[in-house]
Amino acid sequence: MDLTSRQWGLLLTFFYLVFFISANYSVPAPIFPNVAEVKGASATEYSIVLGIYDVAALISSFTIPFLIPLVGTTWMLYGGVVLEGVAICVFGTLSWIQDLNTFLLLSGIIRLIEGLGFSAYFIAAYTISAFEFTEKFPIIIGGYEMCTGIGLAAGAVIGGLLYQVAGYLICFLVIGAIVMMPVPILYTLGIRCSKTEESVENKSLLTLFCHYPVVINLFILILSYVFLKFLNPILEPFLRHTFDLDSDICGYVIASVGISYALSSPFWGYVVSKYKTLKVYIVSVGLVIVLIGSAVIGPLMNLQPSVTFTCIGLVLIGAGDAAIAVAGFFILIDESNVAGFGNDEVATACMAGCFMGADAIAGIIGPPVAGMLFDKFGYLDATLYIFFSTSFMVLLNISYIMVLARREKLGLVNMETSPLLQSKSKPTL
Repeated sequence: MDLTSRQWGLLLTFFYLVFFISANYSVPAPIFPNVAEVKGASATEYSIVLGIYDVAALISSFTIPFLIPLVGTTWMLYGGVVLEGVAICVFGTLSWIQDLNTFLLLSGIIRLIEGLGFSAYFIAAYTISAFEFTEKFPIIIGGYEMCTGIGLAAGAVIGGLLYQVAGYLICFLVIGAIVMMPVPILYTLGIRCSKTEESVENKSLLTLFCHYPVVINLFILILSYVFLKFLNPILEPFLRHTFDLDSDICGYVIASVGISYALSSPFWGYVVSKYKTLKVYIVSVGLVIVLIGSAVIGPLMNLQPSVTFTCIGLVLIGAGDAAIAVAGFFILIDESNVAGFGNDEVATACMAGCFMGADAIAGIIGPPVAGMLFDKFGYLDATLYIFFSTSFMVLLNISYIMVLARREKLGLVNMETSPLLQSKSKPTL
């Protein structure tokens, strides 16, 4: 990519932060349950504590963008990183608390603060990247998604190793320090998106969500993320009971979907950057890939159960979801512009917030739905949820293509031929 040395430094720092902040999400997974159980907590109690992160991320994803005119994108970025880092460090000190209720309450509060820091950083980083790397923005988003996927997969491993070597407190102090280290580097490099003077008076998420194409594509994004979260709680027991696999092998198989998502995201970012007029069709390709993958891990598994087929299906689902996510994000940006949101920092931050919110919603509803379907119907029938949901998403995408065709026929704005970030909003249906 044709970037200046300052832009390369900024980009690499952003990648670093995306990786470690994403890793922090899963760092407590192999550690916190054990510490909580020693204090007398049940699985339900410590699961709620860990799940509060997604709830906080969901709520803040739709509110933080409207704070940007007051705080500024740059300070939102710094604040998110520092808030996340400090909260991680404090989380490590909670092991000193012996009273169970106090421990769970403070753990929940700290996880909530971590979720706020997560949203603040990601929304600010996506917004800054839209203006720092405008021409390469799709490729950058693909890179962010790659770092996110790898970070989520590596977090549990990093947490487990640090816990074994140094204990609970040092584990989180190290992670927190690692997260906050790049702040001076960011300040030295300088960020061009300073405090914005854009008004939020004419920007309403309610108005945005009344725009049919936005609702369609946001719903598709949510379902695609649900698939990634859906598989986590049901794959391990299926693999263990059906193929008698050890827990470490089960972990490798389960990780294949996340690795596939992470590694294919830059490719889809490049495709979106090169074929800006074909975003809706890139989503269509992703849906077809997910449909094939869900058929492989579900219905076809009834014919010939196989670990190989399971891995192939998971890889396809990960790659297809990456295409949906990367292209879908830019469709949201385009459609928000059509809805009259414009393309200033607040508008871009709102779309980044919707993107983050879709992932948070999936994290809240995906695992419980998977668990309920697994308990009632078993693994193979539960995976039909992915197959039929993807089929429904295909119909939604077709309806969006029909909207685009009607726009073109009536001579209204055609987002399929518009740049990713337009300078003006235009009337539409």
